[in-house]
Amino acid sequence: MNDVGQAKLCSPVVSTSTDKPNLAVSAFARFPRLTLCLIWAVLFVAGFTGYPNLLDNEKRVAAYALDVLQNGHWVVQHDSTGDFMSKPPALTWLVAIFSWCTGGLSFFSLYLPSALATLGVTLLIFRAGKEYFSERAGTLAALMYLLSYVSDKQLTMARYDGLFAFPVTLGALAAYRGWREGRGWFVFWVAMTVGCMVKGPLVFLLSGFGLCACLWEKNAGYVFRWRWQHAAGIGVFALVCGGWLALVLSGHRDEFVDKMLRRELLAQAVNDGGKFPLQSFWEAPVSVVMHFLPWSPLAIWGLAKTFRRHSGNGDRSFERFVACWFLVSLVLFSVAAHQRGRLMWPLIPAFALFAGRELDTWLKGVSERVIYRWAAAVTLLTILGLALYHQVLMGYSLRCKQTLAMRDLATRLRKSLGEKPPVTYVDAPFAVQFYLGYLQFDSTAPAAAASLNDTKSAYVVASERGVRRVLDSTTNRVFTLFTWPKTGRPVVELLSNRPALARP
Repeated sequence: MNDVGQAKLCSPVVSTSTDKPNLAVSAFARFPRLTLCLIWAVLFVAGFTGYPNLLDNEKRVAAYALDVLQNGHWVVQHDSTGDFMSKPPALTWLVAIFSWCTGGLSFFSLYLPSALATLGVTLLIFRAGKEYFSERAGTLAALMYLLSYVSDKQLTMARYDGLFAFPVTLGALAAYRGWREGRGWFVFWVAMTVGCMVKGPLVFLLSGFGLCACLWEKNAGYVFRWRWQHAAGIGVFALVCGGWLALVLSGHRDEFVDKMLRRELLAQAVNDGGKFPLQSFWEAPVSVVMHFLPWSPLAIWGLAKTFRRHSGNGDRSFERFVACWFLVSLVLFSVAAHQRGRLMWPLIPAFALFAGRELDTWLKGVSERVIYRWAAAVTLLTILGLALYHQVLMGYSLRCKQTLAMRDLATRLRKSLGEKPPVTYVDAPFAVQFYLGYLQFDSTAPAAAASLNDTKSAYVVASERGVRRVLDSTTNRVFTLFTWPKTGRPVVELLSNRPALARP
């Protein structure tokens, strides 16, 4: 009887302890990848539908894309000033392809490549954290990355660094698998191919620095063994990157050497506007910490623990690989003369992995139900905060106000002069051409003045400096048809030798 009574008393306890947690586990635990994708989608929509800003890097990338769509210049592109492209064309190609598929250049097609790369990095972080730490550590690391300042900027800016983060992360994780397991080298070379077409050979360093852990680990694995994946991967790299480079050098050798090699690569490495190597070495680590707040302290502590003596006998090769990937890359950026916070973005995935593992360790005794409830709350608050920022607060930005004014000007030009208005641009904001969807390279002030001096109707959009240069050479009466801002010192003006907009 005592045994039966004990069985009756114990059976409800067993069922409660096993069934209740399963029913309470949230979508984070059941469908982590799907949940991360949904969060990404909400953040992306909230970002690109907010107030626009076309006064940053968007003007160059958008001009390159229009050069492809309008003029068919797939190999080499020029911006609205006629300047040679500053980076390889992978981002431009993606923007152009997405624009063609969606019916024209828009903020959606402009930001989508970097946004998709951010989603890809998020899923790579989740997979790596799950495989080498724990599923919860991977989920937390990916979520912290997605809810960071870096992710928000990558979703709402047309920057090479946001797209570059994906091949760097993919290449680093593939290099680790190739080192430890002997497979993954083909993926590594594909990532190197993509990375070189995004931002150049720097991808080899950032993805390969993690292999410095070979000096830390006794077992060197397969890193020095030649395998068929290397041959196939190098073939892909030579075909894509070598083919594009050959086409560039055949027709634009001088422009390529002057812009990409001298001004973009060499000058920024050794002398960036008077700054020399190591002159501002602290900016790189400070940028990493600031851009990953509030998760940076967790990541720093997790990184520091990697160097502590480990009492167990488990495999620590992955955390050491990630530590080398992050720290050696950080040293490289600290030494360089060119210092920009966004250059650190490809290093944040490694930082996030340490933050996720450390937070998972701290919450080891807390149930998943409690952890994921708090994760959902933090996610909701972050989404609301970012939506408020993009949909409301950005409306007070002077750059956004000027972009909206240029949109209004483009609308007036299209209605009065047609889809391709005969307008001359002199040092004018590219936002006008973006909203017109029609690229026209900047003209010189004397050429613009000559058009105004002609008997035919002419229209010139110019900045304040451009207006002064144009008016110095005009002899006809010139009318100002548009001014922004309406009060105070004008920044942009529309000049004409006619008193009103009218088709010629």
